[in-house]
Amino acid sequence: MKPIKDVVKLPKSGNGNGTGPRLQLAGIISGIQKIITKKGQPMLFVTLEDLSDNLEVLVFSETLLKHPLVWQENKAVMVSGRLSWRDEEPKLICDEVREL
Repeated sequence: MKPIKDVVKLPKSGNGNGTGPRLQLAGIISGIQKIITKKGQPMLFVTLEDLSDNLEVLVFSETLLKHPLVWQENKAVMVSGRLSWRDEEPKLICDEVREL
């Protein structure tokens, strides 16, 4: 498992739609923004941080519905998903999460 600071230095790959490398990261949820998509589905923008850096994690409705109680500020979690680059920033598209 890589620290977040190493993830944000990874070279860009894929086409921005979650086809980058598969990663597993652990950290503390330091911020959550909930939105409703154009299709009317809930989605979260989660800030995950460790001692080295932070990373935005995108949580789409399918993953959110599987584990709704995990997504709370100050919780330690392990997330896995694919790295995606948007607006020159790395983001993790989460497909699995578990509380630590």
